[in-house]
Amino acid sequence: MPYLPEVKTEALRTLPGVKELLEAVADRPGTYLVGGAVRDLMLGFAQFDYDLMVEGDAGEVAELLADRIGGTVKRHPRFLTANFRSTDGSLSIDVASARTETYSEPGALPEVEPADLEHDLVRRDFTVNAMALAIWRERFGELFEFPDASADLLARVLRVTHDRSFIDDPTRLLRLLRYGARLGFTAEPHTEELARAAVEAGAPSTVSGGRIRDELLDLLAERSAVVGVESMYALGLDRALHPKFDADEYVVARATNEQVDGLRQELLLLALCSRAMDEPTLAEWLDHLKLPRRDADIVAEAVVRGATLLPELAASESNAAVDSLLRPLHAETIVFALALPGGDRETADLARLWLTERSGGKLEISGADLRDAGVGEGPIIGRALAETLEATLNGEISGREAQLSFALTQARSDV
Repeated sequence: MPYLPEVKTEALRTLPGVKELLEAVADRPGTYLVGGAVRDLMLGFAQFDYDLMVEGDAGEVAELLADRIGGTVKRHPRFLTANFRSTDGSLSIDVASARTETYSEPGALPEVEPADLEHDLVRRDFTVNAMALAIWRERFGELFEFPDASADLLARVLRVTHDRSFIDDPTRLLRLLRYGARLGFTAEPHTEELARAAVEAGAPSTVSGGRIRDELLDLLAERSAVVGVESMYALGLDRALHPKFDADEYVVARATNEQVDGLRQELLLLALCSRAMDEPTLAEWLDHLKLPRRDADIVAEAVVRGATLLPELAASESNAAVDSLLRPLHAETIVFALALPGGDRETADLARLWLTERSGGKLEISGADLRDAGVGEGPIIGRALAETLEATLNGEISGREAQLSFALTQARSDV
């Protein structure tokens, strides 16, 4: 297997918690930073998730981290993985044993067996995620890769590591769109052909709703979610997920143009793409996704109330009536209404003004602040900001420092 011995690692050493991590595994051969973490390091991103792959027992290495850094370990023996979390919650590291995966049937959870580094890279979703950087002392900085992985990274393309990838695990279809949206990469022709074939064969229907939920919400939480939604529609993946799930780039773009503190973007966009469903169908869809009850209520309210909200608002005859109409609603419902085509501009501006006054500039942090503090992309940021805004509006916290501390606590407890 090829490796490049002169990978630049200066940026890695400067990231939060990495010094402690490197010291802890310095004498443990066969420990690698792997997957998206290596990809993002090579792309020059300032932060990423710390994923380790080890030749041997993942739990043993997680316990090593807990002993040397201080923290707790959760083992997942079925998948040969473990998670380490530092005592102060500032560092969370997923550790996986090098392994192979086999699938008893399409869409099933994999059966895993211990393996070596080379076989572990083959099982990964895309070549740009099939790279491993040695981080123990003797071989520190050596890069091992699936054939042509670094070339694909340079060419900014997404390529599956084997032809059955989307059939074995159809959630990779959503990951293909998410990575494309986040990184600005495109699927190389054969991978796109395989993706279309998997969609046409109904592969998404073989996966549990909970697994679809996780990948779908991650995609919809991206800052560049509009790109992912456009690709979802072009691929026909939206209709493959549900016949009435409509990935409409236009309404999604209108929604993401609205700037509202504490908004759960992923739930708003899920609602907009589900807007063609009647109430019973929507309830079945959200139940299929196993969406937590509170989140499901936000989506359902947006779909049911959002369609008629602006006409109701236009009929309001006083500021008190406007407040009485809007205050019981989630912000997602109001922005849902603003994103629909054909709304009256004056009424829409009234709704925007109310939203501005509601937050009153009280949320002094943003998703960028959480990302700078090491929180990864995804729904976790929206949830943390929403909880922080609610706590601020309830008078439980105030000021930027208190909000940031509260939001980071929420985000880290959600890992």
